[in-house]
Amino acid sequence: MHDSDMTGPSRKHQRCCTIRATAHVPPADSEHPKTFWAAPMRALLILILTMASTTTTASPSYLGKWKSSSALSSEFNDPNEKGMNEQEKAFLREFFGHLIIEYREKSYSLELEEHFATVNGKPEKIEHSITEYQYEFVAADDSKVVLRSQDEDGNWRLEMLHFEDDDTFWIYVGSHPQFWYLNIREYFVRIE
Repeated sequence: MHDSDMTGPSRKHQRCCTIRATAHVPPADSEHPKTFWAAPMRALLILILTMASTTTTASPSYLGKWKSSSALSSEFNDPNEKGMNEQEKAFLREFFGHLIIEYREKSYSLELEEHFATVNGKPEKIEHSITEYQYEFVAADDSKVVLRSQDEDGNWRLEMLHFEDDDTFWIYVGSHPQFWYLNIREYFVRIE
């Protein structure tokens, strides 16, 4: 019989099925009952480890310590911002670069370093502060991570971290209710 005479599954498919159907399965009372499960368990373990490593490498690692980068933020914001006057631009250049975020498994902290920033034309001291938050991991792909957390007022917010590479991400500051119209980003670089 030729392949062209066959109806139904191809000869290749039949051969594959035949091989599967006739694979050697030792009887239940085999002399080596422990080795009977060794190959299937090894295959299952390899499959699980492959899936786990694919899942962890598919999304960027956001856990660790990150510091705001005034230089990277200004590089994007200066030509792209909308609706800011010169005083506001100067304030952001002085403000960005002083925030440290540390992401842990279920919580993160925001540490604002003490520094001076120009407010209404006058230098103003910004006090050192550390604030702790709980968060939930929502989703990720190969360049973004979405987290859900509650602010001081009890409002739930989604924050999307956009990764440029393994050691740089940015957040869209325009997603904050106070700054929705500005089209600005704050960039962060990994420090630990």
